[in-house]
Amino acid sequence: KRRLELIHSRLTNAGRRLPIKALSPEGAIYLSVEFALRGYRYNGQTMKTSGDVRTFLLDAAGIAVVPFDAFGADHAPDWYRLSVGAVSVADLDAAMTRLETALTGLEAPTDSAPSSSAAV
Repeated sequence: KRRLELIHSRLTNAGRRLPIKALSPEGAIYLSVEFALRGYRYNGQTMKTSGDVRTFLLDAAGIAVVPFDAFGADHAPDWYRLSVGAVSVADLDAAMTRLETALTGLEAPTDSAPSSSAAV
């Protein structure tokens, strides 16, 4: 519970300035998160697909996520599942710090608002 609350809190804080939403933890090891970052730029590259967002999260922050479409939820392309599994609180704290650093490097879309996905 402590691990899920840690990442929920940190992601909710990041969502105050970026289109990120984390649902309140309901399970034992998973957290559902919306990273509506398509259209944002990182290192000169525009994220156009959910695959681009996953690559950004992995390359820039070392965080792997599973897209909801892997579970048949094609209507929610910006939603992902995070697992805290056997990760320690200290490791999760470090991962959230890496993510926050990576997110500060994002450039907002200039020509239109970021995409918004359907409700989960």
